[in-house]
Amino acid sequence: MEYFVALLTTLALHLPALTGEPIPDVASLPAFEVADRLEQAVFAHTGQRRGGELTTAAYLPRENVILVTAALLDDVPELEAVLVHELVHWWQVRSDRAGPHGGQAWEDEARAFENSWRREHHLRLRPPLPPPNRRRP
Repeated sequence: MEYFVALLTTLALHLPALTGEPIPDVASLPAFEVADRLEQAVFAHTGQRRGGELTTAAYLPRENVILVTAALLDDVPELEAVLVHELVHWWQVRSDRAGPHGGQAWEDEARAFENSWRREHHLRLRPPLPPPNRRRP
């Protein structure tokens, strides 16, 4: 587990270069947990399912924990890119950015910073998310 703490710290130190903003507080970095089934892990932490279909990782602000699937551990470059995305969510929460509950704007921003990381490290880019479905009256 020490490796993951060191990895999170190292990746968090890259956030100022990605975001142009300082790191809110390295001492408050999230915990790191590996789960076989991400939705079950989120449910265990929060008592509810959060977001859309969870496939690789999630940041839970109230618990200040990043959950990742065990499959990511087999692909360290992909794990790093996903952790950058989740650390951006941590940064968004800790730096009191507009909108306390995130939403589409936070997800778009995290994906943009993740793709910037991916470009620098010659990884495949993730496509932008489609706009959320709006309820029809």
